[in-house]
Amino acid sequence: KAIVKTAEGEEVFDKVIIATHADQALRLLESPTELEQKLLGCFKYHETDVTLHTDPVIMHPDKGTWQSWNYGQVTKESKLHTFVTYYSNMVHNFIAEKDYFVSLDTPPIALDESKIIKIIKYRHPEYDMNTLEAQKQIYQLNETGPVYFSGTYFHIKKRGIDSYGFHESGISSALELVKQLKKSKTPVQ
Repeated sequence: KAIVKTAEGEEVFDKVIIATHADQALRLLESPTELEQKLLGCFKYHETDVTLHTDPVIMHPDKGTWQSWNYGQVTKESKLHTFVTYYSNMVHNFIAEKDYFVSLDTPPIALDESKIIKIIKYRHPEYDMNTLEAQKQIYQLNETGPVYFSGTYFHIKKRGIDSYGFHESGISSALELVKQLKKSKTPVQ
């Protein structure tokens, strides 16, 4: 049994699935196992500012060179700054009167504020040798229960360990978990 404690009280469940970042999952556990501490504890995250905008100043002047993902470098105050901007119209294959861009982290080139649609903060995983080693064992977290895990820190089983942390890894881990739970003796509701 798993006990979930909230401000409203406690509830008891046969199974609980925690589908968050690894560090958040670890903080949700009152008494994590040694394996949970080892595997979930090695994943670190950094905040990323993501800016949705329509300002092409961040792009190469020749629109014919624009790609789905665009990388650049700018020297500013004697420091080299790299940046990534994806061209949303191409990534999502849509035609619009305006060009839409998503820039990761604060672009080193000032954007026209009137062309900024939204700035969102996300947390992205930082991969290193410890996290790649943890991925070799990550599916062991879901072998016994009653607490199970799903998230982008898992890898896609068919591909093996990776350092992507993309949505596909999170979805794949959820589908693997559903398959596993469907085989268990306790029905999933």
